[in-house]
Amino acid sequence: MGEEKKGGIEGKDAFELFPDIMKKAPAKATGAKREASPGPGGSASAQPSAGGKAPAPPGPPDISWLWKGEFENAASISEMPTTMLLMPEGGEKTVVQQTFEDIGYLVESASSEQEAIDRMELVNLAAVVLQTDALSGPLEKSILHNYMKWLPMTKRRKIYYVLIGPDFRTMYNLEALSLSANLVVNNRDVNKLEFILRKGLQEYEDLFGPLLASMQEHGRR
Repeated sequence: MGEEKKGGIEGKDAFELFPDIMKKAPAKATGAKREASPGPGGSASAQPSAGGKAPAPPGPPDISWLWKGEFENAASISEMPTTMLLMPEGGEKTVVQQTFEDIGYLVESASSEQEAIDRMELVNLAAVVLQTDALSGPLEKSILHNYMKWLPMTKRRKIYYVLIGPDFRTMYNLEALSLSANLVVNNRDVNKLEFILRKGLQEYEDLFGPLLASMQEHGRR
């Protein structure tokens, strides 16, 4: 009798001895032999059995972007105003590009007048800078300059058009107006462009800001 009892009880755990009571109790972390309950699809769950090998953890993330510098937020970049430059390569172009970048603009360069025009038809630019030294002929024959002059006002009024050249009188508003530009700068003053541009943009905002805001309020662009 004792041997039967011993053989029938010893070696069994509580889950086997009292299945009705223990069926809802969690198995102990060590020594548990309880079978995994079927999952939703009828198969046993993926929990490893005692002594089994745990699944491998996920690998580390790819941080190659960190070393490439590709960490700028794409949405914020797309919202930044963009400037198009048509200027000869050299120190003056470097100054102009750096100046616009310093005040929060993205800067693109065109290698020809037609390339600049093609680009303008695809994106909404906030500013265009044309240096007459980049032209093969006089300004009045420039296809880019004439393109700017005849842009519909719905688009033109949103573009700050800057002309740079050896014959312009810096910040002479009447000269800029006669050329359908917003700002004219002499080559010798390019190194002071940050101050010139900030003042010019402020005057532009003071003059056209309320008008543009009013037009937008009334559904006109």
